[in-house]
Amino acid sequence: MGHPFGAILRAMRALAVALLIAVLAVTLGIGLLYAYRAQSPAFQQIPVSTAITEIQAGQVQGILIQDDQATLNLNDGTMQLVTTGDRGASIARAVNDANQSRVPSIRPIALHYENGVALGSGFGLSGVAILAILLTLLLPIFLVVLIVLAAMKMSRSAVGRRADVLKRLADLRDRGALTEEEFQREKARVLR
Repeated sequence: MGHPFGAILRAMRALAVALLIAVLAVTLGIGLLYAYRAQSPAFQQIPVSTAITEIQAGQVQGILIQDDQATLNLNDGTMQLVTTGDRGASIARAVNDANQSRVPSIRPIALHYENGVALGSGFGLSGVAILAILLTLLLPIFLVVLIVLAAMKMSRSAVGRRADVLKRLADLRDRGALTEEEFQREKARVLR
């Protein structure tokens, strides 16, 4: 019969390897997500003057303003990104002017504001990446604490079982059911 602590150590080693693999997989996944999200934007970046010209020419269906960035949805289905520097005020003025000068039968340009932080500014992507990394580091710490607590409980129960067996053997010896030689042999077997 092997030492109970050896089994605990083997189990802890296997859990540590599994934990290491899980941490590496999560870190790799977060890194890949960050690399994917950090690629060049899918929208063409244009200056404010070009955006205003397109608004006045009726080429824009709708605009989403988020902080200092405006995303233009064009009539042909493409999207363009404009950094305004004035929290979208110049784009909003151009939209209001264009909508007021349009014939009533022509659909007005939809203008939407999104409160909060645009991805890529403020807290944005770097903040999300930092938060994900912190959570990735906290998960293994939590798992290690759980593993250590489980190992401690298992070792206590193994020690407790051995103590119970030794008490029963001593009781049997004291009552004369076991000889001293049988007691010593069983005691050595239990303590291995």
